[in-house]
Parts: sequence; C-alpha cells; structure tokens
Amino acid sequence: MNWLRQNFDSAFLMAQVMLDGLCLVGAFLLSVCLFSDAGQDPTTSFTQAVAVHRSMGVVAIFMTLFCYWLGGLYQWQKSILNVEEYRSAFKAGCVAFLLCAAYFFLFKHFDRTIKTHFPFLADTIVAAIAELLTIKKNAVGYWHKAPLVGYFVVSYILIVLQRFSTFGLLTWFHRNGYGNSNVLVYGSGALALRVEQKMRLFPFLGFNFLGFVDNDPQLVGKRIGHSKVLGLGDNLEQVCEDHQVCRVIVAKQELEGAPLQSLCMRLDRMGIEYMLVPRLHHLCSQRFVIVSLDTIPLLHPIRKAGKIHVRLFKRCFDLLFGAALFLFSLPLFLILGVLVKLKSKGPILFSQTRVGIEGRSFKMYKFRTMHSGSCGASDSPKQLGDPRIVPGIGPFLRRTSLDELPQLINVLRGEMSLVGPRPEMQFIVDTYDEMELGRLSIKPGLTGLWQVSEGRNAPIHENLDYDLYYIENQSIFLDVVILGLTVFAVPFRGNS
Repeated sequence: MNWLRQNFDSAFLMAQVMLDGLCLVGAFLLSVCLFSDAGQDPTTSFTQAVAVHRSMGVVAIFMTLFCYWLGGLYQWQKSILNVEEYRSAFKAGCVAFLLCAAYFFLFKHFDRTIKTHFPFLADTIVAAIAELLTIKKNAVGYWHKAPLVGYFVVSYILIVLQRFSTFGLLTWFHRNGYGNSNVLVYGSGALALRVEQKMRLFPFLGFNFLGFVDNDPQLVGKRIGHSKVLGLGDNLEQVCEDHQVCRVIVAKQELEGAPLQSLCMRLDRMGIEYMLVPRLHHLCSQRFVIVSLDTIPLLHPIRKAGKIHVRLFKRCFDLLFGAALFLFSLPLFLILGVLVKLKSKGPILFSQTRVGIEGRSFKMYKFRTMHSGSCGASDSPKQLGDPRIVPGIGPFLRRTSLDELPQLINVLRGEMSLVGPRPEMQFIVDTYDEMELGRLSIKPGLTGLWQVSEGRNAPIHENLDYDLYYIENQSIFLDVVILGLTVFAVPFRGNS
C-alpha cells in the first residue's frame, strides 16, 4: 500500500490505459456481434465473424489508443472541468476513424504487395505482420464496413461511461489519502482563499492542503478561512521541510517582478514544484492566443464569430430535445401534479419572476414544493426539513430535482435553454458586479456545468468559474455531455 501511495499517479495512468484497452476490445466484439453477419446470418458464427474482422479490430484499437495518447488523454492533468476529457476522447475517436479509413483504403492488399515487390521478405516477421494487418476476403467471407463505424460509436460510449466511473474511483482514492501531495499556498488574501476553497471542495484534484505562508508576522498561527498561516515567507525552507511540502501555489497578486522571480528561484533550489496563479486568472476561462510584440507576449482573446449561428443551432437543439423530453415526461407530469394537489391546497405549478438573457424578466415554472403563500422573493429553503416545504412530496421533488421539470415549458417558449447558467431573482441580480453580469449574456438553463460538478455542494455564487467557462466554450457537444451527466448527478443531490 505504501508503494501505491508513493507511485499513485504512474499506477493510475497505467491502469487507465489498460481499462481503455479493455473498453476498446469490448467495443470491437460488440460491434461485430451487432453489425456483422454474426448478428444477421445464423449460418455465420460469432467466432467466424471475429476472424473475418480481426485485422480491422487490431488496426482500429491500436489506432484509437495512439490518438488518445496524441490527444493528451494519458497526461496527468486533473481538472474540475473533467468534461474536457470527453471532448478530447470524441476528437481523438474522429481522428482515429479517419486514419483507419485511410489505412484500409491504402493498404487493402498490403500482404500481396509484400509478396510481389519484396519477395525476400516472404518468410519474415514483416510478412507475418502484413498478413495480420491486411483487410481481405478469406474462407469465411468479406469484412463489412458497418462494424468499423459501429466500433467507433460503441467505443466512445464505453469510454465515456468508463472514465465517468474512473473519475468517481479517483475521487474515492484521494479522499482516502492515496496520491495526494502536500501543498502550501503562498499568500493569504482573497485570491489565496479562493485557491484554498477549490482544493477543499474538490478532493479529486489530489492536493492535501496544509496551510498558508505569508510575509506578515502578525498572521502566523492565525486561522484564515479554514486553515492556518504556518509561517513566514522568509522561513519558507524551514516550513516546507517541517511539513514535507511537495508543491507551493503562489497566489499573491501584489508579488511581481524581481520578488516573484526570486521566490521561484528559491523553490527551484529547494526542489519543490510550484505553480503561479496569474493576476488575470479569470481570462483563462476564455479562449485566447499569445501574440508577440517583439519580445513582449500579449494575450489576445478570441472573439467568437457568428454568434447568430451559435444561437440558432442552440435554439434548434433546445426545441428538438426539449419537445421530446416534454412529450416523454407527460405521464410523469400528470402523476406528480396529482400528488402535489393531494398533499397541499393551492396551484400545482409555482411561478416566480427570474432574470434571463440581457436582464429580461420572465416567469419560471416549477412544481410547487412549499405551502401556498410561503414562496416569495426570498432565498429558497436550504434544508429539506424546512416547515415551508410540503411534507412527503416536497422533499422528494426537491431532492430529485423533479420539481424543475415544468421549466421545459420555459425552454419551449424560448425564455430558457436546456443548458446554461441558473436564472436568479432580481434582488440577487441587483448585487452583481461587472463580471457576474456576464451570466446574463446567454439564456439561463434548466441544468448547467455547475449542477453536474462537485461544486454543486457549495453556493453557486462561489463558483462563478463554471458559468464563465460555459459561456466562453458553449457548444452542442458540451450541452450533450452536461445533459448526460445531469442524469447521474442531479437526482442524487438536494435541491436548494
């Protein structure tokens, strides 16, 4: 167990490669079973079908693993926005499919080429490999293109499910102390507290946060937020040695120029890894490129072109899937409506004014979970035992988030989207600063990135990063991933 704690990162990445390989083998076998003669012609056995498509499977599996490696899926990059992993897997799968198609076209008779033009290699290992990797007719029959396409579809589904499960397992390991590295934060201001909050809320990042280091002697030993200031920056070497620190995160905005460079050189001499939080760290949620003004690097944000097209595609997506979800949920609407009516007097639906895109107000609908007259322009109950909540049906609806199903009406009316920032009440929007007002640049959503993250256990105003990230990176793919994760994440949390 000690070896696992010390070599956790390497062991986990090796296990990830093996799990991906098993998923890809399973996807190949499943696609052969579903899309080849084995699934359509009773005279062809499954073993025969696998033999026909053997070469296709070998090439496709190794090509997929290669593209996963090329796409950075085997680099140890932990992120609270793990949906990027699913996007990378999708892109790598598409590239692998194109490479496989090109390979099968160009090397259709690879073994024959070897025998014809390089006869001296006929009985060598090169000829054996060429035989294995050649797509051709054999004694059983022809290979089919359908299993190849099916393989990439099935493999992506299996990879997403596997990595979603692996992510949960990784979180469990880090919660129990495996693979965690001791971390100090240099600084004690608002930015340092923000970094500490992220490490506290997201154990899967693998950081064992020890405390702060600062240059103010009066702060040493005092508690800031949830942790203490362990020592002075001048005594950084001694603090790191006493607490066996592996990494230091520098989160002190006023530290720049020569003092910052000197600190980095000290950490280098100590052999301790360090990371710097940039002064304009919120810019990192945007897409930008680095351009040069001679020797001076400049950050240049990429403005999305064609916003009308983005909104049009998103609206079509909302209408298509929103209408399908609404029709599919009609029986559930009826059952829940009857239960709400039986448990409490008053209307079945509860409407409340919320602020939408560009500050426009609209009526948002929910199943009523509180007694009539208890709902006003105030904060929602934080505990399911709140006396304002209707006993029985109220806690159930809030715990499973089924009370939000009527918001599909808002989606169909164009006031909300399936995915986006949560709509807030006017008295909360009135307190927004300039950055928070950015949440009003797109339609609010029925679900969002915050709802499917570990950060949902904290108030949403403490996790503005999620909305900023979504606004800058919104796409149909990201919407599909968030909707898929919502099925797993939202029903198992309390509603506030």
